[in-house]
Amino acid sequence: MLSMETIGKLIKIARFNTGLDQKQLAETINVPKEYISYWESNKRTPSLEHVEALAKTLNVTPNYFFGLEDSNATENGARGTANLRMAGEVSCGNLTYATTENGEYVTEEIPVAILSKYGQLGKKELEDNYFILRANGDSMSPYIENGDTLICKRSQDIDSGKIGIIVSADSEATAKVISKAKGEVRLIPLNKKYNEIIITPQDEEYRVIAEVVYVMRKVRTFII
Repeated sequence: MLSMETIGKLIKIARFNTGLDQKQLAETINVPKEYISYWESNKRTPSLEHVEALAKTLNVTPNYFFGLEDSNATENGARGTANLRMAGEVSCGNLTYATTENGEYVTEEIPVAILSKYGQLGKKELEDNYFILRANGDSMSPYIENGDTLICKRSQDIDSGKIGIIVSADSEATAKVISKAKGEVRLIPLNKKYNEIIITPQDEEYRVIAEVVYVMRKVRTFII
């Protein structure tokens, strides 16, 4: 008998390995897109017919979903999941991590495969250098919406055109597109309702602390 918890996680991992979002996978196996969300969130279990369709599309065997073998669709050897810490408050320009009442870090489990383009990273390396941030606001809409989960890589040097996480002197964190030119760094919102912020070499009010490398949404997931 299939384990709902096991198969939901394995479907998600195999889907990320093949680069499909939930809508694409649903269209390929000819089911409503809600089915994929239900399966991955363990709300429903796919039938054996659907397991066979999933296996064919995701380049695995049906045995993979029974936990009897590893995925053969793994890119760069990336397998399994990692628990990334959830960002908490920003204090004095430094990011802290959210904790429970018992003092344990709040974490979120993600498939390792979605970060495979950064090389063969071990779980400890992932958990030390990447973190989760929940988007708050619409300054980066439509690419980042309020409530989206941002997977961030710690870095203070981000190339132009990438989306960075910037903290201000009053401990506010924001996500903006980075643009470097003539000694200045421009922080560009994608939502035209908001103004750009310009950082000069003498300006110590803002500091780049991370790059947004993946955006996760309940309905769909995409790479930026």
